Amino acid sequence: DVEVDRLSVIPFMSLAPTVNTINAKSGDAKGAFKIHYDPENTKVEGDIKLSQLAIYEPDKTSELLGWKSANVDKFYFEENPRSSKLRVEDVKIDGLKGRFVIYGDKSSNFRRMFQPSKDESRRIEEERKNAPLNPPPPTKTNSSSQTNGDSIQKSTLPSHLYLVANTVLERSNQVKEREEDLEKSTSTKNTSGKKPMNFNMKSIQIQNGKIEFTDFSIKPNFKTNIENFHGTLIGISTYPKRYATGAFEGIIPPSGDMKLKAKIAFEDARRNNDMNVSFRRIPLASINPYYTTFAGYAVNGGTLSYDSRFLTQDGMLNGDNRFIINQMQLGDKVPDYKGKNIPLELIVALLEDENGVIDLNLKVAGNVDKPDFKVGDLIWDALWTIVGNVVTAPFKMLGRLMGVEGHTGIYFEPGKSTLRPSETLKLESLVAGMQKKPKVKLNINGVYDADVDKLNLNTEIVDREIFKNAGFQLPSGEPLPQLPLEDERVQRAMRRIYSTSIGAIPPDINLKAGPEGLEGWKKLHEQLVAKGKVSEEDLQKLADTRALVIKNEITKINQAMESRAKIVQSKQEPAEKDGIPVGIEIVSN
Repeated sequence: DVEVDRLSVIPFMSLAPTVNTINAKSGDAKGAFKIHYDPENTKVEGDIKLSQLAIYEPDKTSELLGWKSANVDKFYFEENPRSSKLRVEDVKIDGLKGRFVIYGDKSSNFRRMFQPSKDESRRIEEERKNAPLNPPPPTKTNSSSQTNGDSIQKSTLPSHLYLVANTVLERSNQVKEREEDLEKSTSTKNTSGKKPMNFNMKSIQIQNGKIEFTDFSIKPNFKTNIENFHGTLIGISTYPKRYATGAFEGIIPPSGDMKLKAKIAFEDARRNNDMNVSFRRIPLASINPYYTTFAGYAVNGGTLSYDSRFLTQDGMLNGDNRFIINQMQLGDKVPDYKGKNIPLELIVALLEDENGVIDLNLKVAGNVDKPDFKVGDLIWDALWTIVGNVVTAPFKMLGRLMGVEGHTGIYFEPGKSTLRPSETLKLESLVAGMQKKPKVKLNINGVYDADVDKLNLNTEIVDREIFKNAGFQLPSGEPLPQLPLEDERVQRAMRRIYSTSIGAIPPDINLKAGPEGLEGWKKLHEQLVAKGKVSEEDLQKLADTRALVIKNEITKINQAMESRAKIVQSKQEPAEKDGIPVGIEIVSN
C-alpha cells in the first residue's frame, strides 16, 4: 500500500504506449494505490491526481501536451514478459493545453507518436515489395469519374477542409513515405516479440482547454488557437473493433466556434472512423496563408462556416461537406505567384448569390486503400458543379429593411434552445439596424419542428440514460458524444433499459454481442428512441424558450429594445439545412 504526494511523474513517461519515448519537464502526482511487484507479473492499481504536467516530444522544445490538474480514477497497470495492459476508469482534466502540428511532409505530431496496426504494417510491406522503382505520377481524372487518392491534397482543397479532414485521412502517397512508416512501426522500444500495450479507458472529460494549431507545410506558416475547449471522449481502447466516441466544443477568437463529434477505431483509425466537424464565423483573413499559397490571392474580409462528415468503414470513405462563405473580399494577387493559376475572382463572381453568400455542398467517395486515391480531385470536380443557395425570404426582407444585408436567417440546433456565437452576431447586426428605424418593432415567434425536434430530444434523453446505465460519467451540461453501439457495456445497458421501460425484446431483432451485431443494436436503439416520452407540450415549451432566448439576447445587446421586441404565439416551422429557423416579423407602431 502506497501513498504519494508531490511525486515527480517525469521518470514514468517511458510507460506511455508511444512509438518513441516522450518526455515530461514537469508534473507531480498525489494519490493512493497498491503495488504488487514480481519479476514475472507486476501490478499497480489505485487513484491518482496529476498536476502541472508538461509533456514534450524527445526532439522538440515546444510543449506537446499539459494541464493544470487531472484526476485519474481507478487505474490498473499490469506488466509481464509477454504483455502489458493499462486500464483507467475515468479521467477529468482541467486547464488542458495541447499542440497539434502539421509538418512539411504532411505528417502530424500526434500521428507520429503511435505505430500503425498489424494490418496496416503488413499492407505497407506488401506495397513496398510490389511497387515499381519509379512509380508513375498520378493521372488527373475528369469530373464524372471516381478519383482515387491517398490523402487530402491542399492544392485542390478549400482551406478549412484541409485543416479538419487531413487529421483523419492523411497518409503518404509515395512508396518512399510508406517505407518510412514501416520503419517507424518496426522501430519500437521492445524488439523481443512482446505484444503492444493493451490500453482501455472509460472516459476523459476536458474543461478549460486550449489547443494550438500550426501548419508548417505552407508558406507563410498558419497558426490559430481553439479556446475554452471542453467535452468528453468515451471508450478509448486498443481492443480490436472497439470504437472511441467523443464530443467537443470550443471558441475560435474573435467570434468563431467549433464543434466536433467523432467515432474512431484506435486499432486502425485511418480506415474506420466517423468524424463530424463544424466551424462557425471563421474570419477569412485569418487563413490568408492558404489562399496566398494555393490560389495566389490575399483575402481582406468575410467569414467562413463549415460543416463536414467523413465516414470511413473498412477503407471505404464517404464525405459530406458544406461551406458557407459570407461577404468574401478578395485582395490583390500575390506577386510572382508560381502555383496553379486559379481564376478565383471569376469563381467568386459565379458562386455568390445576391447577398454575397457562397453556399457549397460537396460530396466525396472512394477507397482509401488504393495507392492513387485523391480526395482533393473529387472535391475540386464537385466545386465546379455543385452550388447551393441559402434562401430564407422573411429574414432577407427584414435585412433589407433594416440595412442588414448578407444574413440568411437565425437558427437553433434541433432539440436545443441555446444560441451559437455566430447567431448572436446576426442579432447584433439586426439590433444595430433597428436603431436607425425607431418606428419598427419585432414580433418573435417561438418555433419548433415536430418531427426533427422530437427525434433529437428523445435521442438525447435515451442516450444519456444509456451512458449512465452503462457506467459512463457524462455531466449534464457537456455535449453528448455519439453512442458507441459496438461496446458490450452499452449493449447490456440497452437490454436493461428496454426490458424495464418497454418489455420483452421482439424476437425479430437479432441481437449479437459485440461489433458483429451492430445492425440489431441499431434497431433496438431506434425503438428506444421511438418510444421516447417527449410530448407536444414539451415541444411547445421548447418553442417558447427559444423565443424568450431571442428576446433576452436582443435586450442584452440594447436594453432599449425590450419594448420593441414582442413574443407572440409559437408555431411549427420545417427544419432547414442550418437548423430550426427563428420566426421574426416586422410590425410598425
